[in-house]
Amino acid sequence: MADIVYVREFYPAGKLVFAEGRPGNEMYIVESGSVEIWKNINNDKKVLATLHKGQVFGEMALIDTSVRMASAEAASGGTTLIKISASKVEEALSQCPPIVRTIMKALVENLRRVQ
Repeated sequence: MADIVYVREFYPAGKLVFAEGRPGNEMYIVESGSVEIWKNINNDKKVLATLHKGQVFGEMALIDTSVRMASAEAASGGTTLIKISASKVEEALSQCPPIVRTIMKALVENLRRVQ
């Protein structure tokens, strides 16, 4: 039996995809609709970005196994996401030269420091 490479899921408007501070086990691609990426700052929901079809999110936690830096929520009208598991990302990265993994980790570390 072939491995499942990804799962397609629909999230109604307002449904949390993942929460800030939680471990990350998947990354996502927006197939349709949109997703808001937000942080809770001083008990206020601060939207950092709105992602649309074809955009990727949630990948940083898979590269460095840290917790999520922000929350992700389906925007108005709902959204369909393609969910890719950490194990599939790790499997793909294992096929790359070790320097690629090192560079990716450095990029993620730099992004986390900036934010």
